[in-house]
Amino acid sequence: MARKRTKKATTRVGGNVITHDTYKFKSEYSDWKSEMQGVGGESIGVKGKNLYEMIANHGVGTRDTSPNDGKTVKTSNLIKTIEDLFEKEYMEKKDLDLIKNFISTLDEIEGDEELDPRNIVFTEPADYEVVGRGDRKRVVAVGKKTRKVYGHFLTPYYAAKHGGKPNKSWYSDTAGSANPPLYAAIFGGGFGSSPSLKELLERAAEEVDDAPIEVEINDLKKVDALTKVSGIARFINAAFKLDALYDGNILSRDKLADHFNAARITLSDVQGKKLAEALGLTGDINAVTFNLDASETEKLVRGAATRNPSVKEVDSLERDGEKVVLKWEDILRA
Repeated sequence: MARKRTKKATTRVGGNVITHDTYKFKSEYSDWKSEMQGVGGESIGVKGKNLYEMIANHGVGTRDTSPNDGKTVKTSNLIKTIEDLFEKEYMEKKDLDLIKNFISTLDEIEGDEELDPRNIVFTEPADYEVVGRGDRKRVVAVGKKTRKVYGHFLTPYYAAKHGGKPNKSWYSDTAGSANPPLYAAIFGGGFGSSPSLKELLERAAEEVDDAPIEVEINDLKKVDALTKVSGIARFINAAFKLDALYDGNILSRDKLADHFNAARITLSDVQGKKLAEALGLTGDINAVTFNLDASETEKLVRGAATRNPSVKEVDSLERDGEKVVLKWEDILRA
């Protein structure tokens, strides 16, 4: 279910005008980025980089022998694309598909033996001791045996040698089981007060997919999609019964256009979702309005009428061996 939003925005998509709530996930992402940029140093056991920079550069090969060199599925490929996309006021169907692709990419990274932050491997002495005091203090290996550590390098050995405060949840003797800050910020339960990047993208996809929208129809390229909506079809049928739309016995195109342009047609959830998909939009269309001239209104109404198979028979009537050309309202009345 979409979360509550207060501000409205309008966006032109494919000739039509979409009125929609502003997306909450955009501000959530901005908050997440700000918090990640403020996390660094001793709080995550690194120097010179904040957590956002680590995420933005994760997977970038820093040397020819880097295990990540040449990898195409990595967060460094995602961050700029995500931020460029999130600049948009309204997410079209292709944009929603892209957000879902982002999530799929993160799913590929999670569990990858090289790119999953839980699987980053470090080697250190299996045993060590601290000798000397003061400036002469040294940390030396005991024997030649080593061990592999996964996730984060800030182990008791590293802390004894270089300083820092180890966090037992950040490293592990087993691949895929630690929860270092980089993993938590991208995949896990989040870091600090923020959710993870993956959670933000999942929220974004849900919000875009469920957002209530209103569409002003200015473009009839997909007139068939409009006339298949039962709410719109009922409105068209009802218009033919209104005496005020006739000049004598002739249905006035101008009056019909004015009637359409003054209307606001509410749609059911099912109708709104189907129409949104047909128009290549995201969200649920809860209402449709029109901004059409007389000829465009006729095109819409003809589209509705010709969905009735009996219309073709009426339109091709022959009398005394000649084809009869009917007025457009006669075709509609068929």
